[in-house]
Amino acid sequence: MKNDEDFVVPGLSRGIHILELLSKRPGGLTQTEIAQELTLPFASVSRITNQLEEMGYLRRNPESKAFRLSMKMMVVGQRAMIGTDALELAIPVMRQIRDEFYDTVALGVIQGPNVVVIESVPGTHPFIFTLNPGFTGQIHVTAPGKAIMAWYDNARRAAILDQMTFKKYNERTITSHAAFVKELDRTRKRGWAFDNAEEYDGVYCIAVPFFDRTGYPLAAIWMTGPSNRVPVARHPAIAERMKTLAGKISAALGYVPEGLVSGA
Repeated sequence: MKNDEDFVVPGLSRGIHILELLSKRPGGLTQTEIAQELTLPFASVSRITNQLEEMGYLRRNPESKAFRLSMKMMVVGQRAMIGTDALELAIPVMRQIRDEFYDTVALGVIQGPNVVVIESVPGTHPFIFTLNPGFTGQIHVTAPGKAIMAWYDNARRAAILDQMTFKKYNERTITSHAAFVKELDRTRKRGWAFDNAEEYDGVYCIAVPFFDRTGYPLAAIWMTGPSNRVPVARHPAIAERMKTLAGKISAALGYVPEGLVSGA
């Protein structure tokens, strides 16, 4: 009869222990330090960390030679938190938005004071904005950040606001706690958020959230384009179409909007 030890894969087990260790060491560790902390052979640590770096899960500081977790690890974790069902439902919707408006569409979640891109669908214009998975942006200048936070409860909203610094990029950037809260209230009232070229001149974003069955905003979908293709005058019409399409994701996840009675 086989026991549990028969199913242990040493390399895999060691790799997971290395990832767990590095998750507790944001400053990173060298191969020697990892080997010492985990009491593993240096040769094994070297082989595993090099492989994880090649696969994109670790980054190595060229000067200190210390390894740190990459953004790819964060993306994997966030995808798990959203859930496979939500991602599978969202990607066709993202493609439909892209096909209707031709600009890049992305899906992101909030991580601390930032928004992290989880998936993206490139636009079809000759000139497009690229948003690769793992890309981060500060919440106060991003449409998806506003779209998600607008539906957070007061406690969760306050916890994130405490981490935000409101860096100023231009005269349109929201630079205060009070002004940002007002913008969140306006966002929730109209049902969508926008980035009014608050970080990059001439670049607009329109975002809508989608919800799980409890009404929690799992993520936001947004479209990014230059002012000549996404002019302010078109924002409401584009946003309403995006809301309709994102609503299909929410409905498939079991969400029922407030005030809507089933079967009515």
